Amino acid sequence: MCCIVESFSLRNTSHVKIPIFDIDGVPTLDVLTSLPMLPSPPLHPALGDPNSYVKHRKGAIINAIYDAVEKFAEPRVEMIFAMNDWNEKQDAIDDLFEQVHDAVKKTSDDGNDYISVVLGSQPNFPKMVEQALEDYLGSVRSDEKAIFDKSQDGKDSKDEKDIVDSDSNPDESAVPIFMDLIKAEGSSLDSEGVPKLIYPLKKHRNDGAGRMLEEWELSANDKTRRIMIRQCTREIGRALNDSSSSRVFVTGIKGAGKTAVLASIVASARQSGHIVLYLPDGDRLRKNGFYIEPNNHRMTEEGKLFDLPVLSQEVCGQLMESHAKDFEGMSVSKESMEKIVSVDQMKKLLKLIESPNEDGSLVLKDLLKVGSENVGFAAACYSAAVDTLMSQTATPFTIVVDQFNCFYDQGHYFHGDYDREGKKAIPMDKISLFKPLVDAMGLVKNDEGDLISKDPVLMKVGGIIAGITGSHAVPRQCTKDLISAITNTGATIVDVPQYSALEVEHILANFEIIGIGRLRFDRGETVMNNQEVAYLRMVSGAVGQPLLDACVN
Repeated sequence: MCCIVESFSLRNTSHVKIPIFDIDGVPTLDVLTSLPMLPSPPLHPALGDPNSYVKHRKGAIINAIYDAVEKFAEPRVEMIFAMNDWNEKQDAIDDLFEQVHDAVKKTSDDGNDYISVVLGSQPNFPKMVEQALEDYLGSVRSDEKAIFDKSQDGKDSKDEKDIVDSDSNPDESAVPIFMDLIKAEGSSLDSEGVPKLIYPLKKHRNDGAGRMLEEWELSANDKTRRIMIRQCTREIGRALNDSSSSRVFVTGIKGAGKTAVLASIVASARQSGHIVLYLPDGDRLRKNGFYIEPNNHRMTEEGKLFDLPVLSQEVCGQLMESHAKDFEGMSVSKESMEKIVSVDQMKKLLKLIESPNEDGSLVLKDLLKVGSENVGFAAACYSAAVDTLMSQTATPFTIVVDQFNCFYDQGHYFHGDYDREGKKAIPMDKISLFKPLVDAMGLVKNDEGDLISKDPVLMKVGGIIAGITGSHAVPRQCTKDLISAITNTGATIVDVPQYSALEVEHILANFEIIGIGRLRFDRGETVMNNQEVAYLRMVSGAVGQPLLDACVN
């Protein structure tokens, strides 16, 4: 798969190539965890974007000079390492700087005189060669430091911080890339311009779904819907791939990009053939259920369950919208239906099913269709569908729920059948809509408000990914206690950090390409200016939301 279509160099004084990668559509989870970093073909000026071509050529020049410098310096650096006297080493380094200019300017062995004739005639060629040598020596120093640190404590010290702080080439695994949701095969946009691949993510009237959607709205280029794939995104994808069923909890400060990370995982999982139940608005679900009613047929060891019919109907419709074709051949067994609905309810339900199976099972697609159209059966259809999807092994089933910490805050649903005085809120694990989610994470909240861990009830194939929110009214202590409790359950914790210096450069370059705020008209002056980039990183704290604000204002 050719996965790089654009490449730009953001530094004019370093050999380090800072590329903007685009993917032909959306990668599957397998591709997501092992994306190749291939060299990009140059963009031709005839494509109507000469500025992009100029940036690409600058990067190509820097890389060409660096390769020539590396070829000349590598054997000499090995000889310098073999020297014992420090002064002798220093003299050898000085000689290296004096000789490198003339050596690089000579015609190469293969007869390619591009560097000697074309680049060698440029007035800033000596500075570029000297900078390339400094970069190469810096990379050698970083490699030697990593080897030494590893020998001391057995750990590879060349992590992202080392990559950012040094002038060496970035590690491929740490280089962020961009997926473009609009390029996915058969992709389309809804009325609000959101790709249906990440349905039902949308911008609610009162509660936004993250600044990612605002970025798309402000973009001058309406032909792209990009999400930056970061190292934390790969970690989540790896967790889903490494085991048949996984639990992943996504943390991070407000505005760090948790919603974007979850949306990218939803897209990649669906491209991988997963059936994904995506609930991006946990805060709305936990308090805007319209009404709640007891389910007198479903009794558990903890007591009676309660249904949210309107929200259950909504979720049934969302599953049908995204995965109707994936439900082909799936049925809900008669035994499963008997656990969820009474005999009388089953008779009424069968009247709405077009063609029930002879063995008493119901076609999953038909059941969800009834649930999406009939609010009276919505909760039962939702529960039956989720129970079937979690127990089958033919297709991976993945649940992705954002704003998960809202479920463990003060409850908003009350009923006399649970508390006659109406003072105690119904816990989430006693509401049929939320029970599969909290059971899968293995953490419930008892009547006293304490977090209790229990054996998780997971799907046979797939996993659950839950993210927290810092933008809604959830006490910090509640979120802190939840993270601590989930850590003790053995779930994988993935933190979405602030942008690294490299990621800031990537996202700013993307803002310029798609046309965001003041970067739309500055012809690359901002992204090519190290001081401007450093200023934007400083005023935003390298956090996604403030960085977007700084570029717009």
